[in-house]
Amino acid sequence: MGPIPTGCGPVDEMLRGGLPLGAISLAYGEATSGRTTFALQCAISCAKKQGQVLFILTDHLANVERLSRMLGSGPIAKDVILFLPRSFHEQQRIIDGLEQYITRKVRLIVFDTVTELYHAELGSLSETIDLNRELNRQLARLAEVAKKYHLSVLLTAQVHAVPEDNRVEPVASRILKYWSDIVLRLERGRSPTTRRVVLEKFLGRRSRRSCYFKMTEAGIRPTR
Repeated sequence: MGPIPTGCGPVDEMLRGGLPLGAISLAYGEATSGRTTFALQCAISCAKKQGQVLFILTDHLANVERLSRMLGSGPIAKDVILFLPRSFHEQQRIIDGLEQYITRKVRLIVFDTVTELYHAELGSLSETIDLNRELNRQLARLAEVAKKYHLSVLLTAQVHAVPEDNRVEPVASRILKYWSDIVLRLERGRSPTTRRVVLEKFLGRRSRRSCYFKMTEAGIRPTR
């Protein structure tokens, strides 16, 4: 079995076929950068290739509706199994219990957004240290599952500003980038529907390749 296609030719070409198996891919960006649409598109692309998807979704209402619209009522809808954690503790339990849902058909685990519930619970220094330790453990667990079952894991992440460098980086950047084999940065383009994807890391090596896609109601599409 080969990589999981994203369903967008320029992105798949940049990734040498799609999201690699046995690895974690991270897509991060500001609000409206397209990270959730990208995640939904990857899930649908996998399901269309007869692969099952475990989809963990923290932003419930709006994105459940979007996923339902994009999946439709066809046969692929049953191949996307949805999890809806409401707290960081529930997120922990879902990740620890993922193996009971993995069959030979499961090829992709999507987590949108892996840092949302973590970020919501940040507080004192001691609490932050404990949360960082737990997030690190969860990502180690996902990496273990990806390798053990030869499947792909796609994470999306929120960002925060780094004023001194005039840039943004993922929330919990060090933890996420350490465990991620692929790192994609999504940026808003010049037009309201255009997005730029920058490949920052590919299978452990730094990269600066980039491409563009267009946001549509049906998902992401190549720009013309």
